[in-house]
Amino acid sequence: MITDEMIVAVLDGEADENLRQAVEDAVDADPNVAARVDLLAAGERPFAEAYDLVLEQTDQTHLAQLLKTAEESISKPALTVENTGTVIPWRRLSALAAVLVLGVGLGFGSSHLSTQTQQTQIGWRQAVADYQALYTKDTLDLARQTTEQQTKILATVSERLGRPLTLEGVNLDGLSYRRAQILNFKGKALAQLAYLSGEDAPIAFCIVASDKGAKPMATETRNGLNIAFWNDGSHAYMIIGDLDEESLKKHAAALQAGLTS
Repeated sequence: MITDEMIVAVLDGEADENLRQAVEDAVDADPNVAARVDLLAAGERPFAEAYDLVLEQTDQTHLAQLLKTAEESISKPALTVENTGTVIPWRRLSALAAVLVLGVGLGFGSSHLSTQTQQTQIGWRQAVADYQALYTKDTLDLARQTTEQQTKILATVSERLGRPLTLEGVNLDGLSYRRAQILNFKGKALAQLAYLSGEDAPIAFCIVASDKGAKPMATETRNGLNIAFWNDGSHAYMIIGDLDEESLKKHAAALQAGLTS
């Protein structure tokens, strides 16, 4: 049983490694725990009103310096694009605002900033959801690969994952497969396969090595995007996008079949 006190301890950076791992496992396994983490991390303080007050009362030169300092002090997020070092934006506005509030002495303390930093350590599905929320049709049109490129890159992705993947196995009816790439999540290779739906909605199928045991398919919503996820005992899988839950589950089932054929 994961209690609110346990979650708060993790968010505040006061939990030991065993408790942190237990909460992270619970977030991956149970959407209800993930929702409680989001709720407790958000808090109930009137941040918007406080930020307005800051803007009204702070000298603009001093404000610019505070923002620069905050930008430089925020830790790098957990998910990066491998080989390029590209950093994925992680609620940067909230983190900057937290540092700003601390700098002008409104008395909120440093706990909000540590909370935001800690959040980047919880859950690979949230990491993917934050990244996927940035995608548009243009993103995938510009990154489209030829069939020859798709085959070659998918072979490289398969090697890095230790998991065979073929174009036949990952092609889905109703979705246009565009390309694959390798991301890095907490030192692990994370494969992202990108699609476009018939309504031009970006869809992603992601895979990462996992030793957390086999788990049946489940669904949840993060960042307004529906997710179907499962684990086969050696890898964790998810398909995410702006599709209705039933359509997403249908595509997830097709991927499960394609990966085992």
